[in-house]
Amino acid sequence: MIDPKPQEIGKAYQVNPTKQWNGLNKSSFQTVAEQWTKDGPLLNGMNFWHDISKDDALYEERGVEYPKFREDMRATEVMEFFVSSGTKSGAVNIEASNLRPAKFGNAEGFRFEYTYATGDGLKMRGMVLAAVIDQKLQMISYWATDAHYYEKNAKEAEKIFETIELTSS
Repeated sequence: MIDPKPQEIGKAYQVNPTKQWNGLNKSSFQTVAEQWTKDGPLLNGMNFWHDISKDDALYEERGVEYPKFREDMRATEVMEFFVSSGTKSGAVNIEASNLRPAKFGNAEGFRFEYTYATGDGLKMRGMVLAAVIDQKLQMISYWATDAHYYEKNAKEAEKIFETIELTSS
């Protein structure tokens, strides 16, 4: 259980959820991120990536070559890195849009929205907040089924985005 109190994400940043979440075993989902869910990993969740460095991927799967992060990536390139990584992990027709500047804690960052379908055709929707700080990618993604679950927890995800405090630099 992820209690509604400050939660450290690696040694890079912390967030402060206002409601309880469930933590997931990241090795079960091939992501190198910490992952939380409210209603189950097939319905919604948040991924918290931290300190993604040069040549690191967002996902790990034996025998699959995922896109690698470069420390000189601009926001548009990070968005494409996210989309390419999602496609490689099984997201169907993933599209990102509405890239714009945003604060990641007290750092200059960016955010965007995305949509995709699961292999079974379930429509999903998400939002990402990210920043490249000291040549390392810090990124949070909230995602859920487009019908019902996205709106159910989007405000809580936004509140979590607003509570980011950087703990390293």
